[in-house]
Amino acid sequence: MMDAYDANLLVCSHSRMVTDRGVCVCPILIDAPDARLGATLNESLRPFALKHQACHTCWQYGALCANPSSQERDV
Repeated sequence: MMDAYDANLLVCSHSRMVTDRGVCVCPILIDAPDARLGATLNESLRPFALKHQACHTCWQYGALCANPSSQERDV
């Protein structure tokens, strides 16, 4: 599914969610035990398999939970 897909569109390719329980791969998956990548940012700098339904949704529709700051906004 990743053939010819820009992985930078996925939040997990460039961001992490830091919580009081550790560092997670994605804000949507903070309650999934396997989404916790470690206790520190350094430990979290590793790949994560796209195996959750949220991963498929993010791949299909884009990172809906990301801040669309690069898009023009109405004033």
